[in-house]
Amino acid sequence: MKSDAIKPSDEQLTDAIRQADPEAYRQLYYRYFESIVRFIQYKTGDREQAYDLAQDVFANLWINRKRLDPTRSIKSYIYRAASNRGIDSQRKMA
Repeated sequence: MKSDAIKPSDEQLTDAIRQADPEAYRQLYYRYFESIVRFIQYKTGDREQAYDLAQDVFANLWINRKRLDPTRSIKSYIYRAASNRGIDSQRKMA
């Protein structure tokens, strides 16, 4: 993905990620990573675990990139994946 002065939309990034564009992935990662860590930390109460789970969310996003639908919200996808990771983590600890 070319570096433009205008930030690409989530839809543009999603489409580029589907085409294995590492720069688009990097931009999406930096756009959402910290907020995903905070979101998971809120659910788990553990910052270190939240960081690890957020890494998993983004790693799986890249692994499953061909299944992404650029017409659907990538932000919702990431938050849903993060929520599921947090829930799964809590179940394993119970």
